[in-house]
Amino acid sequence: DEYNFSHKNVVFFTTKQLKYEIDKISEKIKNSSSRLGIHIGNLTSENNRILLDNNPKIEDWLNAIIDEASKFNSKSEKDKPFFIFILDSKSSNKETYSRIKNECDNYLIRSQCIKSLEKMNNLSVVGNLLKQMYCKNGGILYNVHLGRILHEKPSY
Repeated sequence: DEYNFSHKNVVFFTTKQLKYEIDKISEKIKNSSSRLGIHIGNLTSENNRILLDNNPKIEDWLNAIIDEASKFNSKSEKDKPFFIFILDSKSSNKETYSRIKNECDNYLIRSQCIKSLEKMNNLSVVGNLLKQMYCKNGGILYNVHLGRILHEKPSY
């Protein structure tokens, strides 16, 4: 199963200070996607960026989620966009992360948080991020072919 990610079904959330990281991360994700057989279109446009003021409080993140998620209330879960959060160093803590994930769950929104920009320079980290996104969208990474095994009688 192939899932196509593009600017039409991905929404980025970050601070104004980190807005240029969206394009960098999008490019890294797109470059990793071909190795994994996942189609990635152009992930960015001016219409899929939610920019919070610098040093946002937890409530600022949650209000942004609520505002954006309310646009998609009538859509089925699979037709809702994927929310990607690029957290600043102040927001990269367990409480903020947990509250963001819980709020997305409340609206049946699939989400991914990027808590460390430094780690995004590692190809395996980017690949794992992409695999998680793919699986959250119903993709299957690995298949096991059992062939004859299913048709043979067990021997004891």
